[in-house]
Amino acid sequence: MILGHQKQWQFLKGLIKLGNIPHAFLFSGPSEIGKKTLAMEFLKLLNCEKSKGFSCQNCRSCKDIEKKVHPDVRILEHQEKDINIDQIRELKSYLSLSPHSAIFKSVIIDQAHSLNRQAQSALLKLLEEPKGKTIFILITEYPEMLLDTILSRCEILKFYLVSDKEIKDYLKNQKIPEKAQERLLSMSFG
Repeated sequence: MILGHQKQWQFLKGLIKLGNIPHAFLFSGPSEIGKKTLAMEFLKLLNCEKSKGFSCQNCRSCKDIEKKVHPDVRILEHQEKDINIDQIRELKSYLSLSPHSAIFKSVIIDQAHSLNRQAQSALLKLLEEPKGKTIFILITEYPEMLLDTILSRCEILKFYLVSDKEIKDYLKNQKIPEKAQERLLSMSFG
């Protein structure tokens, strides 16, 4: 479920509708506000077996993406303190194979700012010469920590905190008691 970020979501859906999907995106904004959730929903929509402009959430592809076990979707995160060159080499090997069941091979790099310099240089080569139908989604709250050459190869989508009104409306629809809504709203960070 997507809460907030409707402009970004409509933009991504529009790209699919037009059939004009860039090979690399950068989702930039504060941490823990739904960037990764939106990336996953985008990949579900892109790969849904029953897609009619929205992801069904029930086909094998949607379920596998949700469970993070889809053979054509890879999520890369830092293993210790950073994302290292070995992880990018492994990614390169993965991308050299044809998609198993999807149209695209898709990669989400969460906390892309934790790519060390060697890893960024290796990733740059993959972004410059993507193999076949490949989509990269880099997610970060610190885009300034990425090489300018990486940024220049990405379609940049900026994310902002979800408004109090959107959160209140969501909580009302969940039939949560008003006192609990206020408490949850005060604890939320968009």
